[in-house]
Amino acid sequence: MSKPTTIRVPEELLNEVDEQARRSGRGRAATLRHLLQRGLREEKIAAALADYEAGRLSGGRVCRLLDLTPLEFPDLLKSHHVRRSVALEDWLDSATLP
Repeated sequence: MSKPTTIRVPEELLNEVDEQARRSGRGRAATLRHLLQRGLREEKIAAALADYEAGRLSGGRVCRLLDLTPLEFPDLLKSHHVRRSVALEDWLDSATLP
């Protein structure tokens, strides 16, 4: 269920949102929802990868948190320039996802 909310946005940023809405063929509200969803997803990915790099999360746990398959995990690491090598145990942990 959607709930209305009010936020204050600088005019320059709102102009960029309106331009994005025009380019995408969506309305302002749909564009803002899309951008929020995308931004939240990226924040979730960044947090999970930071915890992975620090050794606080295994690759399997990252896959579960981000709803990824074990085969998508190496591509995620590469696309976010995470250079930590994947240990065999970590890979096996991610490969046992239900």
